Amino acid sequence: MDFKEFIIYKDLKKKLRHDIANDIQVIQGYLKLDKKDECLVKIENMIRRIKLEKKLEKIQIKNLYFLFEKIINKICILNLNFDFEVYSSLDLENNINLNFDFLALYDIFEVAFKLYEDSKFIFDLEISKEEVNIIINCDYNILDYLKKNINLIFKENDNLDIEIIEGRLFIDILVMDKGEIKCL
Repeated sequence: MDFKEFIIYKDLKKKLRHDIANDIQVIQGYLKLDKKDECLVKIENMIRRIKLEKKLEKIQIKNLYFLFEKIINKICILNLNFDFEVYSSLDLENNINLNFDFLALYDIFEVAFKLYEDSKFIFDLEISKEEVNIIINCDYNILDYLKKNINLIFKENDNLDIEIIEGRLFIDILVMDKGEIKCL
């Protein structure tokens, strides 16, 4: 992990601790005001967040982990209808490095989340030694927006294929020799 990644990791964990402490203070306030229904909603949101964080553990590629950590932080702040699954055949011995600007990809997702906050977002990650597939299921307008903007950023990349099939956006990234995925 290089220094930039370490700083990002520290910032994400600091934010998570802050969010948990804030949620507990809000729950305490609701309890003092005898607002049990609000307490239950807040607790359910915390449990949802923990379940999403647990799914992150299946991601063995650090840049992809950071990308989805940031996505989860944003969707929890915006309280979006979101879910994701990770299907990985990698183990800790596989050393795959996604060599791309995941922050640029996150910026595209963040704008989509804000523009279409009433929509449901479902992400599936399929990770193998040969490729990484990010499959997004949501409204067609969002898929079209994402496809156009991802193509703008990664337009000259032969290892990246983006297409919409049957209402789902497929982002396929091929693994290069030596376990690297080059996306910029």
